[in-house]
Amino acid sequence: PEAGDDGFPERVLSVREVLAITGFDLNVRFPASTARARRYQMVANAVSPQVSRAVAGVVREMLAEVVPVPSRTHLDSETDALSATAPV
Repeated sequence: PEAGDDGFPERVLSVREVLAITGFDLNVRFPASTARARRYQMVANAVSPQVSRAVAGVVREMLAEVVPVPSRTHLDSETDALSATAPV
């Protein structure tokens, strides 16, 4: 049923409900001095974790096409070489 129909009251979603809908952890805490309107604004301006992960994945794929990723073995040998030349 729609809000306002059949006795369902119309209401504004709480900040916690908006956090949940947009995929944020419900353990997010705001400073106690932050006004409710400012909390809504902060949530509205934020990029959800799901969108952030999706964008990061696309960027990672694009970078992998143009920038070779060094192998783990290569990184370990560089670290070993640096350790051997470091002053004791």
